[in-house]
Amino acid sequence: MKVQKKISTWGNGLGLRLDAKISKELNVKAGDQVTYDIKDGVLTVIPVKREKVITEDYLIAGLNEQNCHADLIPNLLLSEYEI
Repeated sequence: MKVQKKISTWGNGLGLRLDAKISKELNVKAGDQVTYDIKDGVLTVIPVKREKVITEDYLIAGLNEQNCHADLIPNLLLSEYEI
């Protein structure tokens, strides 16, 4: 996808604004990190992949009586209970 854009003043430097279509294509949002390289007068911008944060809520969200296999969970020792 080739798009012509205008370079704007941004503080003491210059900035290139990404419109929503390009942001979606690159899968980036405000605050994401990018790596850029300049070679033979060509600027290449590469998004830094975000690490997916896996929470306990995410892990247990789909559990139910049919798929949790509670029979495979070992019995806890008394010392492992939080009482």
